[in-house]
Amino acid sequence: MPNLLAQVINTEQKRTIQDTDGWVGAADLGFGLTKNTRTILQTSSRISAQYHKKRHTLLLLNDLNLLKVDSNSVQNSGFQHVRYAYQLRKFLIPEAFVQAQYNQVWKLDFRFLAGAGPRFQLLKNDSNRIFMGVLGMYEFEKVDAGQRYNRNFRVSAYLSMGFGIGKRLTFESITYFQPMIRRPRDFRLSSESSLRASITKHLGFKTSFQLNFDSRPP
Repeated sequence: MPNLLAQVINTEQKRTIQDTDGWVGAADLGFGLTKNTRTILQTSSRISAQYHKKRHTLLLLNDLNLLKVDSNSVQNSGFQHVRYAYQLRKFLIPEAFVQAQYNQVWKLDFRFLAGAGPRFQLLKNDSNRIFMGVLGMYEFEKVDAGQRYNRNFRVSAYLSMGFGIGKRLTFESITYFQPMIRRPRDFRLSSESSLRASITKHLGFKTSFQLNFDSRPP
């Protein structure tokens, strides 16, 4: 599940490696209502879908979350993401994306992103993979209840790795770095690493570490 408190959405973990053409995806809908001395309302909607055909891959993501205590929103956030990738060479995959995002707690009324650039396949086999991407990105933000607007150009660079350690351990890591082009000290950093251990065929253990930093949040 992407962390919407972070300013960088981890779309890499939503990619699916497909060997055959067609659609794959998942949907998760949630609703909860508690009413005693207070009224607590919680709703969520998470949908991911990926279409693959020959060299073409299309990724669609939708994530919405709402948590209200009485009339106060504790969490009201969401994003929609569309990404297209084309396997130009075995090691070179040009890709482009658009994204819309909001987060009321962070005073982010609306953010629109659009970017494109190369994705490099540095290593890929049955148990190991390393991918790197360097994309140029346009950013438009409306913050503080529409009192302030930001228009920026950023670099969106990421490094995604996964390694099989023996037969029972798997290490995965994804790191994003997004500095502003004209002001590099204004940057976002997001990193998530996890270690999974297979105890039996149907039982496993996973531990993860997540770091999110924004030098100038809304």
